[in-house]
Amino acid sequence: MSDHWTLPDPRWYVRRYGKTVGRWVLGLTFQIPLLPVFVLLIWLIAKFGWPDLNWVMYR
Repeated sequence: MSDHWTLPDPRWYVRRYGKTVGRWVLGLTFQIPLLPVFVLLIWLIAKFGWPDLNWVMYR
């Protein structure tokens, strides 16, 4: 272990949280009612670009 502060080894996070995250992603993937909403969102972003956050903030 070196003296200066560093981020923990990413592999530790994968070991620790990999299964949980994988299960969560799979759970989301199989929530079929959410899928069309997700696709529509991607399509809107692709068509019109990312929303203008300044307009949202200062409307």
